[in-house]
Amino acid sequence: MSSLSDPQDETPSRLGAPLVLRNPRATAGLALGIASLIVNPVLLTSIIGIVVSALGLSRATRMTEVGYAPVGRSKAIWGLGLSILGLVSSLALKSGMF
Repeated sequence: MSSLSDPQDETPSRLGAPLVLRNPRATAGLALGIASLIVNPVLLTSIIGIVVSALGLSRATRMTEVGYAPVGRSKAIWGLGLSILGLVSSLALKSGMF
């Protein structure tokens, strides 16, 4: 006769599922970095891309401090670089127009 506390009788729960780490800020920063190269009215896309990418990079750094893999670190770095490139190129283009 099995008891209720027998671990073989229990169904798997969400608490026992493996932890999946994500870094949506890094992904959003990369998307904004790409968008800042294509469409950048009033430099808003680049500025938001820089902020969101920096937040994603910060989260990846915190993950490594705790002992996890740096999820999204390369996406955040690429997003930051593309956003800065979009900002500089837009500034150069707009200053050349005036």
